[in-house]
Amino acid sequence: MPDLKCKKWNRLGIFDSYETAEDKKNDLLKSLLEDSLKKSSTKKDSDDKESEFLVKIKRCGPKGSKFQVKYWVDNPQDLKKNKGKKRSKRR
Repeated sequence: MPDLKCKKWNRLGIFDSYETAEDKKNDLLKSLLEDSLKKSSTKKDSDDKESEFLVKIKRCGPKGSKFQVKYWVDNPQDLKKNKGKKRSKRR
C-alpha cells in the first residue's frame, strides 16, 4: 500500500445520503479501473490495480449529516513541481 503521509485527496462531491455517496463512489471506481486497464500495456495483479487509487466516504456537515466522497490517484509523473522563485519576507 502506498505511503499515507504524502496524499492529496480530491473531493468528488457532498451528498445528503450514504446511498447516493456510495453510488458515486462505485461509479468513480469503475471509471478509474477502466482507465487504468486501458493505460497499462502489461498485465499486473489485481492487488496492484487497487493500490493505484483509493476512494473513501467521509461524514461532513453539521453533526455529520452529509457525506463526502474523496479520492486519491497515484500519478507521480503528473505531480506539479513548484519551480517558481520563493518570495522573501518584506519588513
